Amino acid sequence: MNSPTLKLSEILVKDRIRVDLGDVEELANSILEVGQLQPIVVERLPEGGEHKAALRCGGRRYQAFTLLSSNKVDLRGVDPETFSSIKVTWFEEMPEYKRIMIELEENFRRKTMTWQENALGIVRYHKAAVRGALRGGEKW
Repeated sequence: MNSPTLKLSEILVKDRIRVDLGDVEELANSILEVGQLQPIVVERLPEGGEHKAALRCGGRRYQAFTLLSSNKVDLRGVDPETFSSIKVTWFEEMPEYKRIMIELEENFRRKTMTWQENALGIVRYHKAAVRGALRGGEKW
């Protein structure tokens, strides 16, 4: 099922639990390379206001799209307008228990990879990129 999208300007962002967003430029580069892997969660706001929805979960992804759409990241020839909208999941379509925990749950369950896992992932990525280049596919 395809997620609906909203323009960044239609999403209200305030009262966030996470203050330190970390290296959002790195996430923006990842979105530029592979696309948005997971939608953000928003709650519909009453019609007639400046914003259509309020951000509930996915502040780093929202901020990464903001960097991309403002052309503050090297877009490698991609039109910044491409990133003016973001995939969303509607908060109010979730069961009540999930609404209460959604923002905290995403951050509680996130686990940073160990340096060994990072190294293994880099090796696998490098091998796959070399194979692609040898086949005349991707540049490497």
